[in-house]
Amino acid sequence: MQNLKKYWLNKWLRVSSLSLASFLLVPAAKAQSIAAGLQTAAGTAGLPGGADADLGLMIGRIIGSLMGIIGSLLFLYMLYGGFRWMTAGGDAAAVTKAVSIIKNAIIGIMIIVFAYTLSNFVVTRLASVAGEPPAPPSGSGGGETCPYSCATQSDIEAAQDLGLVISCQSSSACPAGTQCCDFASP
Repeated sequence: MQNLKKYWLNKWLRVSSLSLASFLLVPAAKAQSIAAGLQTAAGTAGLPGGADADLGLMIGRIIGSLMGIIGSLLFLYMLYGGFRWMTAGGDAAAVTKAVSIIKNAIIGIMIIVFAYTLSNFVVTRLASVAGEPPAPPSGSGGGETCPYSCATQSDIEAAQDLGLVISCQSSSACPAGTQCCDFASP
């Protein structure tokens, strides 16, 4: 029985290592940059993009991503505890250990939710104290909306280099330093 466990563990480690290596050893694509298109799409969706993103927004995104990853790991830990409980086979010590794993995972998830709420509150308050009010919801801005894309000067120049037809106008819906632009194919 012990040899069978070692065999499957060894096999699983080899397959996992090869899978990870296959993702890490993929050569980089030598494709054209799509930064202008991504910024245009972000502007159309009402999202800040590229150079418009400020430090507070970037930190908030990093914190949110880390909390999401940790929360996912804790959820997997809770599933592991459930698996241990289902495979305990009536062993009281194994059931107690599994219940302990599940309780710890639930406590961890609650801590992550609390930490996310607290960090979101603190970042929002710091932004308002620093004179940078939080970004309005997508698509709003002084009662006016930009039906196209909020584009920076570098976006406009990149679109001109690509030969796109550009029609721009000033709009209070777009952040400072950007214009409401329609990018169309020639």
